[in-house]
Order: sequence, then C-alpha cells, then structure tokens
Amino acid sequence: LRHAVDTALTTYCFVAGLGVESDEAEAARIAEGALFMVNKKKTVLNRLEIIALFVSALCHDLDHPGRNNTFLINTKHRLALRYNDISVLENWHAYALWTILDQPVTDIFAPLSQEQRQIMRRQTISAILATDIAKQNEVMRDLFSTECDLKIPLLRGLLHAADVSNPAKPWHISRTWSDRLLDEFFDQGDEEQLLGLPISPHMDRASTNQGTLSIGFIDHIVLPLYKALATIHSPIKLCLHHLERNRTIWTEMILTTLPPLSSSSNDDTNNVSPPLSLPPSP
Repeated sequence: LRHAVDTALTTYCFVAGLGVESDEAEAARIAEGALFMVNKKKTVLNRLEIIALFVSALCHDLDHPGRNNTFLINTKHRLALRYNDISVLENWHAYALWTILDQPVTDIFAPLSQEQRQIMRRQTISAILATDIAKQNEVMRDLFSTECDLKIPLLRGLLHAADVSNPAKPWHISRTWSDRLLDEFFDQGDEEQLLGLPISPHMDRASTNQGTLSIGFIDHIVLPLYKALATIHSPIKLCLHHLERNRTIWTEMILTTLPPLSSSSNDDTNNVSPPLSLPPSP
C-alpha cells in the first residue's frame, strides 16, 4: 500500500511539475492537461489520461505476493501458467484492477461513455504492463519513436519512472525504500533456499551488498531512464540531482566498509583492494 501511494504521489509530481511552478500554475496544469515536449512536438495529456495514470499508479502492484516474476516461474505458480511466463505479475495486477472496476459498487469509471471506458482500459493496462522492468528498453524506444501516437508511450514511461523512483528522491526517503526493498529480496532468497531453488541475484542475504546493489540499480536502470525523461519534461531534472547525490553517498558507504590495506608486504600489488564490480540490474 505504501509503495502504491508513493508511486501515485510521484506521478502527480511529474504531471504537476512540483518544485518548478507556483501552486496556481500547478493547479492550472492539472485542470487543463499536462504538456510534454516529445521529439520537439507538443503532447498534452488530458484530464482523463491523467486520471488513467493516477489509477494505474495506485493499482500497478495490486495483490502483489511479495515475490518476483522469476520466483513465480521457477515454482510453476498458477499465475505463471496463466500468463505463459510473460510479465506474470504485471498481467495479474491489471486483471485485478479491472475485476474491481467491473463491479458496479466499485466502478469509478461508470460515468464515462463506452468509448471513453475502452480508452481508459487500454491506457491503464498498457501502463501497468510497462512496470515490468524487463520492458524498460521497449518503453524508452516507444517514447522516442516518431511513428506512433505518443499518449500511451508517455503514460507508460511516466509510470515506469515513478515505480522505480526511490533512488531519485532525497536521501532519507530513498534509504528507507532501499531498506524495505532489501527485506523483500531477502525474504524471497530465504524461501528459494528452503525450496532448493537457485537464489535469485541480489537476494542472498549472505552475499548481497546494499550499496553495490543500489549503485547498480541507479547506473543501469534509473539514471538512463530519468535522463531520457528529463529531455521531455524539465521538472524531472530535479530528480537527477538526487540520483547523483544518492549514488555518491552509497559509494562513500561502500568505501568506508572496505577492509584496510595490508601493511605486511612491500609488494604494492598485494595492497590494492580489488575493484568494485557492479551487479547486473535488479
């Protein structure tokens, strides 16, 4: 629930341009639609599209089991079988959202026309599916394509960026989310070990280094994504500052935990700590 609210608030910040404009300008932006410059073309998200983005953000991890797609596939979970090992959780979250919306008592889209509802369904499903981190290259490619309508690629890119935004927030917030994520990783790794499965990367509590993991996540996932989005929406540039600062703090924390250089030998080659190797993206 906390991650869902955090992701929704982050998408609001993206759309409203918080920290850049006055409160009145932010309110006007939301009321009139959000303007983005993509491939030197103006792309405006209207109010219904902004609602689709916020609903997708709130529900993008709906009924999440606390295990990732790899775990569900390796354990032959019923959801992996249902979705043929393809974006298993993301498909499930989208299905869970529309199961709720199909109930009259919880259908917040009931006032919409049938055409508007179909558009809303297409946009929310597409945005939620884009939160599969394995699809980042596809999301970025579509966002900067000149051959398609940019509304859905923009929704997908903004939601994906909000979903992985914890390293792009001030340090005290970012560190809290990193700790929570690591607890979830280690819980999965412990269960994999109990089941006799290979422990997934970054989920072995005996060998995973939080700082090294965080730097790898920033370098390979979050920083490239945010640099790209900052070219089309200037408020996101503020996040780049937090990314660089958080990376610096993690690096300093790693360096302070390295063992001291040995003084038992005059051979300089024996006194140099091995270089830090970044893991692949989580």
